[in-house]
Amino acid sequence: MAFRLSDGNLSLSALVQMRLPNAEFAFLSACHTARYTALLPDESTHLAAGMQVAGFQGVVGTQWGMVDRDGPPLVHLFYSFLTKNGQRPDVFNTAEALHFALQEFRNHGIPLFRWALFVHIGV
Repeated sequence: MAFRLSDGNLSLSALVQMRLPNAEFAFLSACHTARYTALLPDESTHLAAGMQVAGFQGVVGTQWGMVDRDGPPLVHLFYSFLTKNGQRPDVFNTAEALHFALQEFRNHGIPLFRWALFVHIGV
C-alpha cells in the first residue's frame, strides 16, 4: 500500500516512520484509503491511519472505491464549510465539514453507496 507520487511511491511503512508535528489535516479523495485488506497481509493498517500515526490530527479517507466525479464537488462543499465567512480552516471543524458535505450529497439524492464510503478519523 502506497501513495503514488511524481518521484516514486510513498509506502505505508515509510509514512508511519515520518514525524510531521505541524501536520493538521489530510483529505484523501482516492479509493480505499481507509480500508483494511486481507490482500496485503503485511500491512496492519490503512493509509488514512498511517497519516494519523505520522502526525496528521485529522484525516478523511474512503472505505471503498469512489465515483470519480464525486470528488470535486465533495471537496468544494467540505472546504466551503471550513472557510465560511472568511475563516481560516480549523482541523477541529473537519468532522463537521464532512458531515455538512455528505448531508448536501444526501439532499441532492445521491445514492448511499456514493457518500457512505467517506470516513473521518482523528480530532
